[in-house]
Amino acid sequence: MLKWMYFSFMILTSFLAVIISSDNNKPDLTLVLAQAATNNNNNTLQSTLSSQPSITHGVKITSPTKGQQVPIGKDITISGTSLANPNSNCQITVIVNHVKPYQPVTAAGPVGSKDYSKWNFVLSSKYTTIHQGQNKITAKYNCNSANPGGLSFNSVNVTGLPAAVTSAATIQLSHIQQQQQQSIATENNNSNTSTSSSSSETSGIPGIL
Repeated sequence: MLKWMYFSFMILTSFLAVIISSDNNKPDLTLVLAQAATNNNNNTLQSTLSSQPSITHGVKITSPTKGQQVPIGKDITISGTSLANPNSNCQITVIVNHVKPYQPVTAAGPVGSKDYSKWNFVLSSKYTTIHQGQNKITAKYNCNSANPGGLSFNSVNVTGLPAAVTSAATIQLSHIQQQQQQSIATENNNSNTSTSSSSSETSGIPGIL
């Protein structure tokens, strides 16, 4: 009898130990809810950031182009485009060869004097000039100094050469273009002449025997 009571006691003790262990391994409901709320906030933040527009090309220099040869010591016109409009209150400035300060450009957009969708800047000796060799021209687009997303840059490297060299290169390029145009015109004339001759042969009046 004592053995049976001892055996029953051991079984009951083991059963209680299993129940207690199971309760200890259950996750805390408060911690689970807190973790879920944190994950939800992180997902919302990530979604918000990804939906914000990013300005990768707020401004672009269209002239001169990358690698273009420009005369040294001469005034040149720097032109470009931007995302700015008359109501955006954005600033477009230009710097050449890191010579500060940045220089304001002139609005050239179709809407008016505040439309910087198109712009230009005349580089003259009053600010600085192109020197022989490599020159870096940078345009800056700034819509809100407190917002990093409203700041954008675009740069081109040009080669400064003596005016005589650039003039000779321009003349040579113009001569090549003229030759190409003449060649195309000659080919068109030959084609038209051949077509006209073929039409005359097929439409002639047969001779009388």
